[in-house]
Amino acid sequence: MKLTSALVLVVLVATIVISGCVQEPTGGLTEEQAEDQALQTLEQEMDEAIGGMTLEELENELLQQG
Repeated sequence: MKLTSALVLVVLVATIVISGCVQEPTGGLTEEQAEDQALQTLEQEMDEAIGGMTLEELENELLQQG
């Protein structure tokens, strides 16, 4: 359940970041640069959300969910 909650939070934050970057690029960023920055942020947040889990723990969590 923790994994699902964390992933939902990550997706929501990423959606907000991506929409904000694409609609109003700051600092003279191009749309492509803004998307790259948003993708990097998403990857970092995903790593933080599941970074402490081993592959076996992650697999067990996913099997319990589905």
